[in-house]
Amino acid sequence: MSESEFNELEPVAGQPEDESVTEDTQQLTQPVSTEPDIDVEEVSDEEQEPEAESFEDMEVEESTEPVETVKEPGKLNLFLKKLLRWSTGIATVFVLGIAAAWFVRVRPLQSQLTDTSASLEAAQQEVETLQDSVSDLQEQRDSLESEKRNLEDLLTTAVADQRILQALADVSAARVALAEDDVVTAKAALSGTEEKLQSLLDILPSDVGETVQGMISRLTLVLDEIDEDVFAAENDLEVLWTNLQALESSLFQ
Repeated sequence: MSESEFNELEPVAGQPEDESVTEDTQQLTQPVSTEPDIDVEEVSDEEQEPEAESFEDMEVEESTEPVETVKEPGKLNLFLKKLLRWSTGIATVFVLGIAAAWFVRVRPLQSQLTDTSASLEAAQQEVETLQDSVSDLQEQRDSLESEKRNLEDLLTTAVADQRILQALADVSAARVALAEDDVVTAKAALSGTEEKLQSLLDILPSDVGETVQGMISRLTLVLDEIDEDVFAAENDLEVLWTNLQALESSLFQ
């Protein structure tokens, strides 16, 4: 470097010295070594300085970005929040009301219903038992009614047999009296015979009624003949006695 160029690098009087210029001049005045000494620490510092500057630049850039202002909630949002709160409160009160009604009214009723169901089942079992008893009683009643009818039939048969035998006794007594020419005794013996024969009409079956009615007619004829024609009366009494004997044999033997 020439002297004129060096003078140009010198600071002008009255002007502040440029630090960069002085540093450059100092570097120029120093002898240049062929093998430059490289300080590792200075290199690392120089390498780290751009990174520091980049972080600082990033911080500056981030700080320079406009800050978003927080918008206040609108009236609609506030109304919806209040509505949600009221709805939640009403739902809670409703659920609590249902739970209270359950414990206060429904649960006792359910317990009562359970007891009633148990009582109903017991009553149904008792009804079934009673129905079985009623069935047994009905069977016994049917058996007793059947036995009663049998006894009534036996009683009717016995009464009819008794009445026929009594009529036979009356006719036999009248025949004996007429054989001894005792008309008065014969009439006395036949005084209750017609009533006995009439009772047979209510006891015996209807198909036998005509036979009994013929016997009543024969008895009336004997009573008409006994005063005037004893022989005819004896013959009719014999026919009547024969008919009564045949009826008694056919029905009760």
